[in-house]
Amino acid sequence: MSNVAETVAFWIDNNYRDDRLNRDAGTRARIVADRIADIETRGDAFISRHDSKDGQVKVLRRSELGCMTSNSAGRTTLYY
Repeated sequence: MSNVAETVAFWIDNNYRDDRLNRDAGTRARIVADRIADIETRGDAFISRHDSKDGQVKVLRRSELGCMTSNSAGRTTLYY
């Protein structure tokens, strides 16, 4: 898996509501692939407030891709 794919998957896993991410077989893989395609074509990817764990819109921009970690509070941090 590429660094971009790993980063997007990490971002999805940490920000997407579990009940929406794991609906049917293949849902997570499809969502990750769709967000990677969004970054490649538009330069960013979104998670709607309905789909995010905290009810806030999440945005991942191409310029922010890098190493991500999650702290004890569940917040995702980007390191460049």
